[in-house]
Amino acid sequence: MQYPVTVVASRPLSKQEHTTYLTMSTSSCQGLIENALSLSSLAATTTRHCATTSRDATIHRGRDCVDPSLPALCAVTKIEATLPSIAAQYTLGTLSDKLAHNLTDDVAMVNQKLAKLGSHVLARQQLYCLGGTTTDMPYHYAGIVWYAHSSLPLCASRDFCVLEYHNQVEVMDWQSKRRRGWIRCLQSVDVIGCPSLRASRGHIRSSMFRSGQLFVETDCPGMLTVYSVAVHHYNGLLPPGGAAKLMRREVATILKLEKAMATQRVLQRLRTVEPKQLQTATFRATRVHCPQCHRSRSWFRHQRACAICGEAVCASCGREWSVPGVTPAAFVCLHCFCPKGMAPHLGVARIIFCSHFARRLGKNEQLREEHVQLDQLDAAVHGAELLGRPERNVETARVPHTQRLGRTVGTVVVALLRH
Repeated sequence: MQYPVTVVASRPLSKQEHTTYLTMSTSSCQGLIENALSLSSLAATTTRHCATTSRDATIHRGRDCVDPSLPALCAVTKIEATLPSIAAQYTLGTLSDKLAHNLTDDVAMVNQKLAKLGSHVLARQQLYCLGGTTTDMPYHYAGIVWYAHSSLPLCASRDFCVLEYHNQVEVMDWQSKRRRGWIRCLQSVDVIGCPSLRASRGHIRSSMFRSGQLFVETDCPGMLTVYSVAVHHYNGLLPPGGAAKLMRREVATILKLEKAMATQRVLQRLRTVEPKQLQTATFRATRVHCPQCHRSRSWFRHQRACAICGEAVCASCGREWSVPGVTPAAFVCLHCFCPKGMAPHLGVARIIFCSHFARRLGKNEQLREEHVQLDQLDAAVHGAELLGRPERNVETARVPHTQRLGRTVGTVVVALLRH
């Protein structure tokens, strides 16, 4: 089947239906926020890594806050962006234009499309527009949208008729601090104007509940915490574990968003660089050690100079970018591609592990100090016992610490009774 396809609603919505869908969208957003915060507090079941941005995402598995019979997944990660830039990335008009015209000439546009929708999204079409941006709500959108998703090999593709809602929100974090955020909520709805397409196109109609993305500001300016939630119910036949695999694929797509935004920034900066600078960037001065991976230069590990900052790094610490209209390919280091992505950001699982390790380390240090004190006390007591005795070799065979501990405590008790 050729994509994108065109799906047109058969009839307009009434005012009552319009109001009902808007009310449903706000309640679904509340459920998405509850799912994101409750699932992220659970222990991480797995992690996903993006090698391009050096970013990790922890995936948490749990149950839906409204319907506990539905399994839910949540991916938590960080992203270097602002709320307006995130809202612009998910603008409906931009996505519809890219999918409708099938723009494959510009690499940035293709990467952007795959990052925001996911490579598993086959088609997307707006059926009804319930509301757009206003002066009071510049990042608002509400509409009924049809999606087509690819499934597992040898399985039929799935389609969704969902209520998509974008808006700014305020989230109360675990520190009881209000933080600004932006939400993209997806909630399946039954629309008479969009019946099942299984007979005509082979799609199996599935459902998603209180799913989407939640972006929340952090204490670090320009850094957002991202929660990607998936509560899907796939109808039809799937192999064992197939639904969980599809949901993990859905939530892990959020890692590609920062990659797409970083690609946009790099290509915009490379368009301002002169072609002569791109050609001579490779012949700049080199370093003995790579400033990013700190590995030494050798015959088998050559270095290249970044076309943006001019720093000499290993060839594996960057990649080439083809700028439209510029003949030579430009080499860009990972630091210029995603500056804050190079610094390790601890996920929830890592924080839990580190805190647990710190507690164990603290207990070990405390036990070690107690052992040292007992050894000193043991030596002092035995030194007192040796006073007045004939001189002999004090170094004897080592005895287990438990025996020494019992002997020391017994000696101290006897000494106290004597006094």
